[in-house]
Amino acid sequence: PVELRVNGELKGVKTLKIPAEGSVGELFEVTRPVPEVVEVRVAWEDDLEADDRAWQVVTRETSRILLAGPGDLFLRSAVAQVKDAEAFRVADVSKAALGDYQVAVIHGPVPDALPEGRYLVFGAVPKWEGVEIGAAVDRPVVVDWSRRHAVTRNLDLSETAIKSAPRLKLPGYATSLADAPETPLIFAWEKGRTRAVVVAFDPSESDWPWRLSFPLFVSNALEWLRWDEKAKPRPGEPLRVRLPEGQTKAEVSPPGGGSRTVEGPAGGEAVFGETERVGVYAVKTSAGTTGMALNLFDPHESRGAVAPEIRLGKERVARAGAVAAPATPYWRWFAGGVLLLLIAEWLVYHRRWEL
Repeated sequence: PVELRVNGELKGVKTLKIPAEGSVGELFEVTRPVPEVVEVRVAWEDDLEADDRAWQVVTRETSRILLAGPGDLFLRSAVAQVKDAEAFRVADVSKAALGDYQVAVIHGPVPDALPEGRYLVFGAVPKWEGVEIGAAVDRPVVVDWSRRHAVTRNLDLSETAIKSAPRLKLPGYATSLADAPETPLIFAWEKGRTRAVVVAFDPSESDWPWRLSFPLFVSNALEWLRWDEKAKPRPGEPLRVRLPEGQTKAEVSPPGGGSRTVEGPAGGEAVFGETERVGVYAVKTSAGTTGMALNLFDPHESRGAVAPEIRLGKERVARAGAVAAPATPYWRWFAGGVLLLLIAEWLVYHRRWEL
């Protein structure tokens, strides 16, 4: 039996056959109430209770996207078409509070030091560690682009006319998404808590904005920047709480009850490390109360069977066919015999004394 609960209220029960080390999908239909916390529970007792329940916090927040720089008509239109997002414009990115936005779209020069965050950059290359910027390449030609990456998948970038682009040498943190023979033209960057897509050339000095691939690229890039599966916390890993501007503290309430206060820089992140329990952690800031769900989804942790073998360096230790019996505690029998001998000696001694 599998139960579905919405906001703590039981909404449905279905009986499913789930194969060992496998999974099945099932559809539950819910109309009211509007889901805020959805829980799925396997109503079956087993050896590990922590993975019998899972939670999903339903968020209906609109992403705040900053568009910094001149932002020509085509770029503004492409950003405006992104679903579940609200765009804000500013002429100078250095005057914006980047912590207030989920993604910053920067058209033109970027500050020398960008804080950790999510960025879509056009016409400039941030001065990140390992990025080497050389002389400009005139009229580079797109000869190849990634067909697998989520940002450039299903795009056609061939025959795109570009006025110029800087010659780049990228470190291992970067993944080239579109290349000319002389240099990468578009690359993705992932290091620490920074994720970015950088277009090294200025789209306004090319015919790319006139092509269908441009708004599709902007939509794909913003979707990839907003969604990060690896960012979902897991039990035992610290929770990172985003603090509003002007606030340095937040209150976290774990599933077991109680509350803890965490601190961090205003507009930055605070870290909460007591995440041993699965469930929903309530985070309270001046912006309101939100939930963060921690679920045990690791199949290796859920597997209760004994491994067929383990590796110790270059050696392999195979599983034994039977469990060896524990060693017999002979010392207990010896101690018992000594105790009986002492009792007998004590009785004989007192008997002789009475005679």
